[in-house]
Amino acid sequence: LIFLFDDKKYFASLYLDIRSVFIKIVRSLVKLLSEVTDRGHIFRVDLRLRPDPASNPVCIGLNVARNYYEIFGRNWERAALIKARPICGDSKMGVTFLKTLEPFIWRKNLDFEAVSEVNNIRTQMELGKTNISMDSIRGHNIKTGFGGIREIEFFTQAQQLVTGGRN
Repeated sequence: LIFLFDDKKYFASLYLDIRSVFIKIVRSLVKLLSEVTDRGHIFRVDLRLRPDPASNPVCIGLNVARNYYEIFGRNWERAALIKARPICGDSKMGVTFLKTLEPFIWRKNLDFEAVSEVNNIRTQMELGKTNISMDSIRGHNIKTGFGGIREIEFFTQAQQLVTGGRN
């Protein structure tokens, strides 16, 4: 989840005050969603996919996010944004924001850096994996194991990143 607000709707002098209100709201929402009850939890929330999570708070303005992706955005963030969709709040604003990121996500030309990075990630994923035999199928992790869901998703996203801009 990435939480954003339209910073153009507020005076620049109020940005920090408005942002602090949104941060409190987001923290309350994340706490509610992540709370473990006797029935489990509602949703595991991972806010590390937001722009520069080490430096930015849990909720930032659209312009801050847009500038981050344009200047510092990485290929794994491009892959994550392929599936991004607005899920609440001002959906029109969310769609418009994602539209402005299309040149970042979908490069027009073959991106050799992306090809190299995809290959490096694939190589890292393969380290530590061994060939599976019928004897090792029992207990095989369908999500993270050899040929699992993550590998299929990775392969699909890699193909999208490398050639998607042409389409």
